Amino acid sequence: MEDQFDGRGDFAADQTIAILSTDLGEEHTEYRTEDGNGSRISGNSRRLYEGADNVSGRAVNPGNAVASLAAGREFGVARDATILGVGVVQPEGYQDRPGGGFDLTIKPEDMLSGIDHARGNGADVLAIHSVVTDPDTTQAQELGAKISEAQDDGIIAVVPVPVEGELRDDNGNSIGVDATTEFDSATMDRLLVVGGIKSDDSRPDGAGLPHSDSRDRFIVAPGDPVFAAFGNDSADAQYAGPFTAMGLVSGGAALLNSYYEDVTGSSPTPKDVADRLLATADKSFSGYDPDQHGQGVLDMREALTAQGALTLPGMSSTSVRNTQMELSSAFGDALTGQDALADVLTFDSTDWPFRVDLRSRVRQQESRYLDRHMDRLANMGPQYAESTPYGGYQITSGQPAGFAHGSYQRGYESMSLWVDQGPWTMTLQSHADPYLATAYQSMPQLDGLRLMGGGPGRAHMASWREASGASLAWSLGDALTVGSQVWTGRDGESRYQSLEDAPRVHRAEVMASVRPYSGVTLGVDVARQYQPEGLFGSSGSAGLQPGGGADTTAAGVTLQWQALAPLTLFSRYEHGWTEVDGTGGLVSDFDRLQTQSTSIGGVWEDASAKRWGLVYSQPLRVRSGDVQLSVPHALDGSDGVQFQRYSVDASPSGREQNFEVFLDMPLEARQSAVRLNLLYQLEPGHVADAAPAWGAAAGYQTRF
Repeated sequence: MEDQFDGRGDFAADQTIAILSTDLGEEHTEYRTEDGNGSRISGNSRRLYEGADNVSGRAVNPGNAVASLAAGREFGVARDATILGVGVVQPEGYQDRPGGGFDLTIKPEDMLSGIDHARGNGADVLAIHSVVTDPDTTQAQELGAKISEAQDDGIIAVVPVPVEGELRDDNGNSIGVDATTEFDSATMDRLLVVGGIKSDDSRPDGAGLPHSDSRDRFIVAPGDPVFAAFGNDSADAQYAGPFTAMGLVSGGAALLNSYYEDVTGSSPTPKDVADRLLATADKSFSGYDPDQHGQGVLDMREALTAQGALTLPGMSSTSVRNTQMELSSAFGDALTGQDALADVLTFDSTDWPFRVDLRSRVRQQESRYLDRHMDRLANMGPQYAESTPYGGYQITSGQPAGFAHGSYQRGYESMSLWVDQGPWTMTLQSHADPYLATAYQSMPQLDGLRLMGGGPGRAHMASWREASGASLAWSLGDALTVGSQVWTGRDGESRYQSLEDAPRVHRAEVMASVRPYSGVTLGVDVARQYQPEGLFGSSGSAGLQPGGGADTTAAGVTLQWQALAPLTLFSRYEHGWTEVDGTGGLVSDFDRLQTQSTSIGGVWEDASAKRWGLVYSQPLRVRSGDVQLSVPHALDGSDGVQFQRYSVDASPSGREQNFEVFLDMPLEARQSAVRLNLLYQLEPGHVADAAPAWGAAAGYQTRF
């Protein structure tokens, strides 16, 4: 049971179990504290034997059996609980029988005052030795009313089912009545009625049965034989009878009561605890009979095990199983292993609380740069183009097989169609990988760079798969170009198996490029990008969603300098500001997100279209911002959920830096091509303590 209790500390040290039975053998080692230096018997215990003469030393044994099985150090279930002894058997009521048996006589007034004593001294559980009263319904009703008052105080009442010898004498004459027959429905609905079973799961001879109104509240536990405390010394003995089973059930009730309070910060009702023990009782054994075994055999391991699916409270019963999130590479290791998610309040299908660790449910996105690059190398087909004074087209075909990502299944890598009318140019275009295209028509030297790391393309479109757009541009010769463009596509950097399942993303941008000096082009672009779901390629489900929609304003600056006829130097900086809609989940909001990316490099392209170059880049990274977490933490005592709020830095611990050399070399009149890339990374994935990494790719392409 220790593993089920999840190491949450002691075993019901905050609970007090009142044993309404004989006085206890208070010096017994079963009642010692864990360190052995103190006693767990409450100083407020009530003793009826003090000062009595000629009381048998065995008179403490019935109470000892119940107390040691409920909370004994060796035998007990709730072995750290405080034990409140409440004597309800007068010394003269104890009579030895030949052979070691005993009779117990309990005066009604002692039982009623004993319950009041327990209520006034902090009892959480009442273990009532007997509910047999004289054949007088008034006494039974008074006992039921007193137990009901205790239940109203939040105390769990556990009573044994009477044995036959308590109700009838040897001649079959009625000598007592099962008081539960006179309890009202509200009392019965919160009660635990207990019986004992033997080691073979059968009921002992002469064992009593619950009446029809209490059968739904009846649970059995080992009762014949059971080892428990004996006398006032350290010895033990085997006991039999319903009071031994009652000790085990009382300890179980205290343990569950303590567990609930520890997990939720709120106290359960007596019905909550009783219903949990009854619902998780074992019925699977051979010979189970609801008339004999009621709801089954006490099973504390099952009671502390989640039943059915766990859900997050206060979040429309969001499934814990489906709660997970994969953050895009821009976030690096932010949120992974976040301690705020280490202790989350959840409930199972029976509304019993559990705390779970969800830290592993937030994962850093696996690096896919090599896969994406293989897409680019393997799927670029031949290029077809034609240009006239009035417009033209350009198509780079794609391969619909091999390494093809879903976006390449359309049969092309990129396609554009443009119409020129004086200074105006209108363009329609579509890309399987829009990151290959720069923002500016005036910088064709930077288009189509197949890099493993970051490049001069739009960084906030780096996670896109398949994009279609239209643009309108106005040019003043070569000196100035201004224009606008709209895009729609799919954000496919996530785990979506089908491109059609990936979330839509939309973008509108304005741009301008100027040539202040010969060979120098400066471009500026500003864009608004909206994602109804997802965030920079992040994905999530259930209680861990990366926002309910993201609206990003991105600004970029690109500088190109044709230093020599074949050499083009470039640099690009891009910065974004993102507003994210809340989700109502564990990730409640993202605040003031800012992102950035940088690249600088050189491309050498000769007359044969051979291109090689060196590029340094820092891919898109969250520069600053916070993630707001709202974690179910406790109950407020009136069925409301209390949330713990956390603000977590959204930026990763490191900064990825890529150093890459590449070669694109057409062969045989451009019917074939060789492509080579070599990449070295520092702090890959934006993780500060990540080891440096390198990657290499080579491709050969031929046209048949």
